[in-house]
Formats: sequence, C-alpha cells, structure tokens
Amino acid sequence: MLRPSIVVEGARQNNLKGITVQVPVGAVTAVTGVAGAGKSSLAFEVLYAEGYRRYVETFSPYARQFLERLDRPKAERIEGVLPSIAIDQTAPVRTSRSTVGTMTSVADYLRGLFARSSTLHCRDCGGPVHRASPSSIFEALLAAGEGRQALLCFRARVGKAKPEAIRDLFAQSGFHRVLEEGKPVRLDEAALEAVDGELTVVLDRLSLARGGRQRIVDSLESALRFGKGHVELHVDGVEEPLKFSEQLRCARCGIDYSEPIPALFSFNNPVGACEACKGFGRTIDIDPDLVVPDARMTVAEGCIKPLQSPSYYECQEDLLRFLKRRGLRANVPWRDLDEATRRLIWRGEPGDPRDYQTRWYGVDGFFRWLEGRTYKMHVRILLSRYRRYLPCRDCGGARLKPEALLFRLAGKTIASVSAMVLPAGRKTRAPGLRRAPP
Repeated sequence: MLRPSIVVEGARQNNLKGITVQVPVGAVTAVTGVAGAGKSSLAFEVLYAEGYRRYVETFSPYARQFLERLDRPKAERIEGVLPSIAIDQTAPVRTSRSTVGTMTSVADYLRGLFARSSTLHCRDCGGPVHRASPSSIFEALLAAGEGRQALLCFRARVGKAKPEAIRDLFAQSGFHRVLEEGKPVRLDEAALEAVDGELTVVLDRLSLARGGRQRIVDSLESALRFGKGHVELHVDGVEEPLKFSEQLRCARCGIDYSEPIPALFSFNNPVGACEACKGFGRTIDIDPDLVVPDARMTVAEGCIKPLQSPSYYECQEDLLRFLKRRGLRANVPWRDLDEATRRLIWRGEPGDPRDYQTRWYGVDGFFRWLEGRTYKMHVRILLSRYRRYLPCRDCGGARLKPEALLFRLAGKTIASVSAMVLPAGRKTRAPGLRRAPP
C-alpha cells in the first residue's frame, strides 16, 4: 500500500526556484541544505502556511477575524496538505508552566474543544449532566413509563406570601392545582404551605404515548418557561419524580454548574488554575521519605530523622511518651507499623495546638511550628533538607481546579488527554468528531 504524500509543484517562495517535492505523510522527513537554499521557506512558508491557511478557511468569517492570516504560498499546485503546527527556532515566550501544547497552540484548540463538546459529570454522584430539551425529556419519559399517566409540574417561588394571595395569583395565571403530599389538590382545597418558599404547581396531566408527542412537547415547553428552565414529572408507578433542567444542573443531586468556557481549562488563567499550586501542578512540601530515610529503623531507634538533633530531641521524647500512653510499640520498624499508627504519628492527636504538653502534635505539627520560625536562618536550612517538589494534593498534578476536571471527552479529562503520548492520542476520539486522514 502506497503511503499518501503532500505534493508541492513549482514552489517559488523566497529562494525556492520552482522546485517540486513529495513529503510522505506519517513519516519523519528532514529538510537539509546549505544556508540560503530555502529550507525554512519550504517548511514554514509553503507547507505550514498552506496547511494553516486551509484549516482557517474551515471556520466562519466571524471566527476567522480573530485568527492569524497567512498569505497563500507561491506555488503552482499543492495537494494533500493537512492542518499543521510549527515550532521554529525563535525563542517563544516561556514560563515554568509552559508545555509543548501551550508553545504550539495545540492547547488552545484543546481548550476550545472541551468547552464546546465535553460532557459534565456530577461531582457528587458521578453521573453525566446534560441540558434537557423538550424533545429529550419526551424520549426519557417514554423510556421511563410509556403508556402510563404523568403529572407535569414546576416549582413556583412564593416566598412568605399568604395563602389567599397565592390562590388569587395562581388563579389569574390559569393554574388550578398544586401538588401536596404527592397528590394534585385543587387551589380552593389546598393548604398552600410553601416549602423553602416554593410550591409545586401542576400544569398538566399527560398520557405518555408516542402518538401524543406534539401535545406533550408543547406542555413541556410551557412548563420549562414557567419553571424558569426546571420541570419535574410524577409518573404513575415511579416512586421518585423525574427532574429535568435546561441548565447544567444535576437532577439527581440538585447541584447547579456554570457553563464551561475555554479559560476554565487553562492552567495559565486564574479562572482554571488550581488555587493550591497556582497551575504549576506541584508544591514544595515535606517529603515523608526524607523525614524517614530508613524505614527499617524503629521509632525508638530514631527513624524520624529531624527529631534526633540535640535541639529537638525533646520532641522525640514527647513521641515516645505518646506511644507509651496509647499502648503502641516503639520498637517496631517503621515499615511494619500499620497505616493507622503511622498516620497518627504523622498527623498527631486532635485538639488545641497550644496543648502540646498534654497531646502529641504530630510530625506535621512539628514542621508547622518550624515554619512559624523561618526568620531564623538555621530553621530555613533545616526545612530545606526535608522539602522537595511533590504533586499538588488538591489537583493531583492536573494543574486545574476541580470544576475543570468534571468535564470529560471520550471518557477522559483534559489533564489526562494532555498527558497522553501521541500514538495513544490518535486513538482517542470524541463521539461525532471526524478523524483526520492518516
């Protein structure tokens, strides 16, 4: 099988004198030659420029005004060219947050893709969160109880209004029933006792059948309008009401989410950067492996290294007294201690930090106490011996806020997609997106 190629005929850009070349797709091709031969002209001003120009032409005129415009290369014919990126020899603006994706602008396209096509997953239940439409609600109702009856309802906020005023207002609006204790009640018979300032109004009784689609959809549109984007349906035989929302709202948990924007997926933007590590993905923290360099030693033998200096040996004695008080063995190697004991030694006992004479403050508390004395040179030196860069505890190295990691494309977050190697990335495709030719 022949490998597809990019064909360039009669290129006359800059120093190029009508050259014709074929560049195989899917292979590494090096362009060599003496200085001034036109290597950069061929790579950047012909191949890259034409690929970029054709890619930009796929956008709407409105979107194209925000993108860089490149001139058409001087060539008789260029075929088989693909969308392209370019990394030239000029030093780009780089920061310690920079990656290959940010330096080649691939990250910009990826952020736009996630903002437009990703699926939100609820932070509590983990289920997908979709915006509902009358048509999608209709299909969900048929799947839940085709052939059954359902009450179409919406929530109306009434605050602390008196029942007489609520009754008059609802009657003027054309509403005649409310839902109380799971049953529809006429306005003149209802107690109209608001729960959290809201009442559930019954708009219609529906027969869930595919033949009644138009009537059901019309009623759903009205309920969404009156309910400000939220409706609930009580289907006969279904214990819990079915809740739907036109906004990004988890119907199961009642949690509202903001609309995704590209900045939410950028660790260079305060909107999306993790607040703990500021988008770096790592923080300077105490490394347990440096604090306990030899896990074969016991606590009694001094496995916790910073407590063994003459200045802080009193803390070692506090630890031994704590273990004796708790009935824990101090002559067991650190690696053989159970996880609960090691966590207790590290984090200490709960209580007021000022009660350090009666409670064990933990290795963590010891280092927090030191950090309050960093105005002393020897304390800063001591802390530097036990610190190193560790993955951020809040984002796990993803560099983004938790809200950004709730959005997934083809089952992957933007952090996991960015961390993929190229062959694996080519196999990942979001539903509905066409794959570029090989």
